[in-house]
Amino acid sequence: MVLMPVNDNTDYMRVGGGKHWSLLVIHIAKDHSSCHFVHHDSVSSGLNYTVAVKYANALQQVLPKAPPVIKAHTPKQLNGSDCGLCVLALSKVTCTWWIK
Repeated sequence: MVLMPVNDNTDYMRVGGGKHWSLLVIHIAKDHSSCHFVHHDSVSSGLNYTVAVKYANALQQVLPKAPPVIKAHTPKQLNGSDCGLCVLALSKVTCTWWIK
C-alpha cells in the first residue's frame, strides 16, 4: 500500500501553491499482479479527483494495469481549511485498517 497526498497545484515551482489536499491510496497485490487506486476527498464535489486520476495514469507506467480510480466514500470536512488535517486522519485510518 502506498499513501499519496494529492494537491491541485499546477505550478510546481511555486511553494505553497494549490488550494486543496486529498489522498490517493494505491493498493498493490502481494504478488504484484494488480493494483487499485482509491481516492479520498474530504470535499463533497470531489475537487481533486481529476488530479488524482492524472497521477494514477502517470503511475500506470511502472505499476500493473489498474481499473479506473475509485472514488471512496469519505467523511466531509465542515469548513474550507481542514483538508490537510483530513488527509492525515484518513491516512491514519487507512493504515490502521491495512494492519488489521
